[in-house]
Amino acid sequence: MKLRPELEKALALAHQSKEAAPETPVIITVHELKSLAMNAAEEIDLRERLQSQPRPNAEIGS
Repeated sequence: MKLRPELEKALALAHQSKEAAPETPVIITVHELKSLAMNAAEEIDLRERLQSQPRPNAEIGS
C-alpha cells in the first residue's frame, strides 16, 4: 500500500478531535476521490480505519 503522510496526519487529527469532543462529528473532505484510494483494497482498508474506534495512546497505522 502506498504511504500517504498527509492522509496519516489528517486521520491523526481527526482521531484527536474525536477524542477531545466525542459527541461532535468529524468530517474529512476529499477534493479528488480518485486520489484517495487507488484500488478497491485501499478503499476497503481506509473505510475500516475511518469507522474503527481510535485506541487511546495508539498511533494511526500501528
